Amino acid sequence: MMDKASKHRRRHRREWLGVLLGLLALLMLLGWELYRDHRSITREGRERLLHNIKVADATLSRRLQTTGNALRSIRTEVQARTLNRRALDERLAMMVSAQTGVRTIVVINHDGDIIASSRPELQGQGLNFRDSERYNAIRSASDTRMLHISPPFVTPLGHYAVSAGVMVADAQGRFNGYVLAILDPDYFRILLESLLFADDVHASLIHADGKVVFRLPDPEQITGTDLAQRPDSLFRRFMASGQRSDIITGLAAATGVERTIAFARILPTTMPADNPLVVAIDRQVAALYAPWYRELRFRVALFAVILFVSVFGLYIYQVRHRAIEELEETQEAQREATEQRILQLNAELEGKVRQRTAELERANAELRHLSRHDVLTGVANRMAANERLHGEYLRMRRTGSVYAVLMIDVDHFKRINDTHGHEAGDEVLRRVAKTLAANTRESDLLARFGGEEFILLLPDTGLEAAQTVAEKLRHAVASHPDRLAGPITVSIGLACATPQDADENAALKLADHRLYEAKAAGRNRVVPAAA
Repeated sequence: MMDKASKHRRRHRREWLGVLLGLLALLMLLGWELYRDHRSITREGRERLLHNIKVADATLSRRLQTTGNALRSIRTEVQARTLNRRALDERLAMMVSAQTGVRTIVVINHDGDIIASSRPELQGQGLNFRDSERYNAIRSASDTRMLHISPPFVTPLGHYAVSAGVMVADAQGRFNGYVLAILDPDYFRILLESLLFADDVHASLIHADGKVVFRLPDPEQITGTDLAQRPDSLFRRFMASGQRSDIITGLAAATGVERTIAFARILPTTMPADNPLVVAIDRQVAALYAPWYRELRFRVALFAVILFVSVFGLYIYQVRHRAIEELEETQEAQREATEQRILQLNAELEGKVRQRTAELERANAELRHLSRHDVLTGVANRMAANERLHGEYLRMRRTGSVYAVLMIDVDHFKRINDTHGHEAGDEVLRRVAKTLAANTRESDLLARFGGEEFILLLPDTGLEAAQTVAEKLRHAVASHPDRLAGPITVSIGLACATPQDADENAALKLADHRLYEAKAAGRNRVVPAAA
C-alpha cells in the first residue's frame, strides 16, 4: 500500500508539473506578444510624431524665411527712401494682404516712433516703442542680417502675438530703426491643425525663451505659460539637449499628464535668427496605449480563466481518478479473495475459471480485431482508417509532416459479381487486398473502405513518391489475374494532405474525386491531385 501511495504521489506531482509548465509557456507566449505589440505601438507612435514634426519644421521654416525676405524688401525701400509716407503705408498694406497670418507691418525709426504702418489705426497715434523689448533687442544686436523673433506680447491693438523684425541701418551701417511684422495665430493655425491626427494630439508653438505662443487645442489654457520657469518641463530638457529636433516622453509640467512630445526648432531656411521658435506635437501616453491596455486586460482575464480551469480540472481529475483506482483496488482485492476461496474449495473449478477467462480474453481480442479489420479481406476496416486519418492529420498539424491518401477501386467489380457470382467477387477482393498489402510498408495503412473500394494511407509521403507507389500497386494488381474472373485492374485516385487543409477529410475527398476522374477516363489508371 505504501508503494502504491508513493506511486500515486509521484504521478500527481508529474501531472501538476506538466500543467504548471504548460501555463508558464502560455504566460510567456502571451507576454511576448504583448511586449511585441507594445514595441510596435511605441515605434509607430514615435514615427508618426517625428514625421509630422519634420513637416511642421520644413513648412514653418520656409514661412519664416518668406516673412524675412518680405521685411528685407521693405527695409531696402525704406533705406532708399523711394516712397513717401502714404505710398509706404500702402506698400505695407499690400505686403500684409500677401502674407498669410501677418497681422501688421510697421516701420519704426531711430527714436522708436512709427513712421509707416499697414494699419491706419496705428498711424498718427503718437505711439513710441523706445522702451519696448523688441526695440532694445534689435538696437543692441545691430545686425542687419539677423531676423529678430520676439517673445509673445500683447499688441497696442490688444492681440496676443509674436513679431519678426529686421534692423534698418543708416549710411554708416548703424542702427536707424527697424521693420517689424506682427504674426498672429492664423500664421500657424492652419498648419498646426493639419498635424492633429488623433483626438489626444496637441500642437504647440513655443518661443525659445519658454513662453507658449499658441496651442491647438488648448483645453488646459496653457497658452502664455512660461515653460522655462518650470525646471521639470520637457521643453527645458529639449532646449538643453541642443538638438534641432527630438522626441521625449515624460510628465508634462504644464498639464501634469504623461505625454510623448516631438520638438523641433523653427529657424528661417537661410537667414540667421536671434531666437528660434519651437514647434511641439504631443500625444497622451495613456491614449496611445489604450488599445494595448485593453488587450492586456483581456489576456490577463483569459489567462486567469485558463489557470482556473486547468488547476480546478486537474484537481477534480485526480480526485476522481484516485477514487476509481481505489475502487479498482478494492474490486481487485475482492476478486483475489474470491479466487483464493475458490482455489481452496475446488482446484478443478479454478482450472475451469482459468479456462473460461482465457476463452473470454481470446474472444475479446478477436472482437477487438474484428472491430478494426474487414472480415472478408483481413485488412483494416473503415473505422480503423478514419482513426488513422485523424491521427495523421493531427500529427501533420503538429509537425508539418504531410501524408498521401490513395482511393483504390476494383474496375468492373459489379460485372464480376454478375458474371461469376458473389463468391468469385469475394475471392477477387481478397486477392486484390493481399496484392496491395504485399506491396506496402509496415507504416502504411491499407483498409477496405466499402464494397470494392480500398484506401491506402502513406505517412511522410509527398505527391511524387505517392504517385510512384500508386503505379506500382496498379501494375501489381494487373499482373495477378484471377483464375476465374481473369485480368483484374484497379483505378486509383491520389491526393496529398497539407497543413492548409480545412479538416482531416479534405485529402480523402480530393482523392475520392480523383478516383471518379480515373473511372471516367477509362479505368486502370492513376489520377493524382495537382501539386
